[in-house]
Amino acid sequence: MFGYPTVALTLAVDRPTASLSIRLCELEPETGASHLVTYRFYNLAYRGGDMASPEKIEPGKTFTLRVTLNIAGHTFKKGWRIRLALSPSFYPTLWQTADAPTVTLFAGGADGFEASALMLRRDASRGSRTRRCKSCCRRYR
Repeated sequence: MFGYPTVALTLAVDRPTASLSIRLCELEPETGASHLVTYRFYNLAYRGGDMASPEKIEPGKTFTLRVTLNIAGHTFKKGWRIRLALSPSFYPTLWQTADAPTVTLFAGGADGFEASALMLRRDASRGSRTRRCKSCCRRYR
């Protein structure tokens, strides 16, 4: 995968202000250790896209949000799992808002909204060739 992974999230929040820490991780099968691939911190007041005009959230109202994560170049290892982790804070990097919100994620969609999803771009021109990693000189697929 190379590029900007995108997530579509169908959410409901119980407070008028909230932020999200969105992290794409790879999980090691033997130990369960999590390895961060990319992330994004997102203030839900800017969900309309206009950074000059923040909007309070209507508590309990369902909405869909598309967020582009930071650029990443990563090869997911065979047998490892991919995890999309969401939380309203990520201490000490992202402090929670004054009133700790409860964020509800609708994985299968809700009331006519689309299902939450993770979109990863795959470079088809690379295929599954074995390449040499420059940083550690190990072979990987």
